Amino acid sequence: MPALTGGALLTFMTALASFSAPYIFGGGFRVMTTQIVATRLNGDDQLAMIETVSLTLIALVALWLLRGTAGLESSAGGRKGVAPALVPVKRPAVRLIVGVLGWGLALLLLLPHLTLLLVSFVPAGTWTTEPLPPAYTWRNYLTLIEDPVRARPLLNSLWLATAATVAAVSIAVAAGVLSVRRRARFGRTIEGLLALPWAVPGTVFAIALATAFSVHAPLAGRFILVGTLWLLPLAYLVRNLPITSRSVLAGFRALDLSLDEAAATLGAGRWRTLRRVTLPLLRPAIVAGASLAFVTAFGDFVTSIMLYTYDTRPISLEILSSLRQSDVGVAAAYGVVLMAISAAVFALGADRGGTG
Repeated sequence: MPALTGGALLTFMTALASFSAPYIFGGGFRVMTTQIVATRLNGDDQLAMIETVSLTLIALVALWLLRGTAGLESSAGGRKGVAPALVPVKRPAVRLIVGVLGWGLALLLLLPHLTLLLVSFVPAGTWTTEPLPPAYTWRNYLTLIEDPVRARPLLNSLWLATAATVAAVSIAVAAGVLSVRRRARFGRTIEGLLALPWAVPGTVFAIALATAFSVHAPLAGRFILVGTLWLLPLAYLVRNLPITSRSVLAGFRALDLSLDEAAATLGAGRWRTLRRVTLPLLRPAIVAGASLAFVTAFGDFVTSIMLYTYDTRPISLEILSSLRQSDVGVAAAYGVVLMAISAAVFALGADRGGTG
């Protein structure tokens, strides 16, 4: 029951914060995430703030319920689960049916990716009513390389995601040292603050960030970052902290404290112990968190559409712009590049993050 309830709440919170799907496919069907953006664009900032607070309260209540479910799960018993035994399928007819169903499901899941790959090779305006494209071309991909305007969003997404990921990993490691290794007094508070951005929908977070950094008030920690290069990486950083910190903190808790004691008896200080002992052992957790954070930031759309400028427009906004210009082939080529880079990062993370 705790697992089912936790999964239901995760689904609820993901759907509550969804912006991309209703924005592109919703048409006239309004949800709170898109309504907040529309209200702000119409200049009614006060109503937008009321809508923002309302959605935030619902998200925080869901997070509170989720934490309660997690507590119920941890108190239900400390026994480790046992993997279910494999059941061999001996009858040939049943094996054939199961195989067909399995491959059919795999093909169904791959259809969107295969369709995107197919459309990326179609010249503009050539595929109308035919079952398959009548012509194919590399021009859509060459446009991304030869046109500096088209290549700029890809480069922007790469450096924005890289900068946010490096900063998120650094903060997560520092938080792990304080809350887990040194057991600081406010360790639980630090972990709660790191998880808090996950409970706030992307549109709510983007509006709050734009409001906070549109005023010059240094004593209050507010600086004018709206319209600069630094707002998007800051947004990616905060949004990725829950993802990265969850993996890194789990890695810290899996380490044996006697390793630090052994390093200290050999004369190693805290920094040398961190560099020579702790970080190498944390490599799988760091790589896993960094890979997921990079991919999330690289394809981000929700916060980007609220905070981007022309010079910092990411690949997700360029895909939307290409679709609005009916340049579907170039948009599909962007999508294939995004999928390829994300898959390469995950593959690299799986290879480098292994313990050997």
